[in-house]
Amino acid sequence: MTSLQDVLQELVATVDRPDEVALEDFVGRYPQFAAELTDFAVEWVLQETLEEEEPADAADASAVPEAMAHFRETLRETLAERQASTADPFADRSPAELARIAGALSIDKTILAKLRDRKIVAETVPDTLLEGLCGELAIQPQVMAAHLAAPARLHAGVSFKAAAPPRSGPKETFAEAVRRSTLAAEDKSRWLAD
Repeated sequence: MTSLQDVLQELVATVDRPDEVALEDFVGRYPQFAAELTDFAVEWVLQETLEEEEPADAADASAVPEAMAHFRETLRETLAERQASTADPFADRSPAELARIAGALSIDKTILAKLRDRKIVAETVPDTLLEGLCGELAIQPQVMAAHLAAPARLHAGVSFKAAAPPRSGPKETFAEAVRRSTLAAEDKSRWLAD
């Protein structure tokens, strides 16, 4: 396991002066040290700024804290975006709630499970279904897009008895999922036309 000391040494060794891009890269690789990396980078930049020249007046002196506040705000926004993009919109949803969502969207539970487990090619899912999912799950479209674009996964409850662990097969298109579903003929026709 990488220690904070190792991460800080790597930052010092690879960066001439920390900026937003470098800090975002390091926080992305070591999110457990986000606060420490930010504080270290802020202190580093502040120290170099003070060494370069003394502020001529109070207006110049106030620019340093303003720049540091901007630096921290940018990092906070970056972390929030990264967290949103990795969030599982189906996490902590009960089977009853998932069944209700499937019914509200006129899809069967199997299609919803395939969307949950990212077994459908994201680009093939109709916009109307994506909008409905985002509404039902109360999430932003970019969260759903990031979820569906991630690699397929096996549901946590899958058990097996084999020489090798189970693997998720290739993703299928939305049309293939609809054709294999238990939807009524009119629902299948509607989704295939979409």
